[in-house]
Amino acid sequence: MKCSRCGAENSEDVRFCTACGAPLDASPVSGGGVGPKDGEAASDPSPVAPVPGPAPAQSFSPAPQPADPGYVQPRPQRSTAHVAIISAAVAVAVCAGVFAAFLAFTGGASSTQEAAQQSTIRVESAEDDSDEKDEAESTSNRERVLADAAKEDDAADADEQAVEATPQVQAPAPQPAPEPQPAPAPAQEPVASGSGKQPFWGVWIGAFSDEANARARASEAASRGFNAAVYYSADWTNLNQAGYWVVTCGANTSEADAQAVLSQALTYYGDAYVKYSGSWQG
Repeated sequence: MKCSRCGAENSEDVRFCTACGAPLDASPVSGGGVGPKDGEAASDPSPVAPVPGPAPAQSFSPAPQPADPGYVQPRPQRSTAHVAIISAAVAVAVCAGVFAAFLAFTGGASSTQEAAQQSTIRVESAEDDSDEKDEAESTSNRERVLADAAKEDDAADADEQAVEATPQVQAPAPQPAPEPQPAPAPAQEPVASGSGKQPFWGVWIGAFSDEANARARASEAASRGFNAAVYYSADWTNLNQAGYWVVTCGANTSEADAQAVLSQALTYYGDAYVKYSGSWQG
């Protein structure tokens, strides 16, 4: 049987179209006659075929949509409760996601902060250790420097004590090379103006540890016209106290007189010089 709505072919024993679900029209009774009225007997002596009863309900699945572009398959309607449940589930999932993200963020920030604090603590600890090490090294260096300075001071004190304990020996003045000397003249007392013990200005031309050599130098100077004399230096406060026999070309009462004699003495004795004798202490 062909559906009057969608045109699909159906079997004769179905009441609804298996394609669109529309009811199918009943088949026309054969003969086209009208049945007898109530209370009347049928005029046709031939028996009438019994009309089949309604066919049992059959389950069917919708057929594929027909090619008719005007037909639109109805969409199943969802209940309001179902939509509310889905919306609530979505809202709960979103809230859970937001809460999890918040926990992850706060936990990560807290972990980052704790890691930064731990790193800061380690850096400060390392700096403290470095400062303590530097301070210890500085203290050690100061102690070492102080110890070295103390040793140097002790050594300097020891050297000073040794120098103080060592008797000071004054080296004799440099002497010119000895010259051949004539036989020494007889010894004579020092000659000075007025008295042999009066201070004077001498023009000194030699100092000898041996008196004989000093007498020889004095004789030589006398032969050249000088008023030569020999003195023992330790007898005078301003002369060499180590004790040398010294020769002068004269015992002058003033420095000017001594300088006049010196200009003549330098002709023969290049190392001659003027010096005051000081007081007699012999």
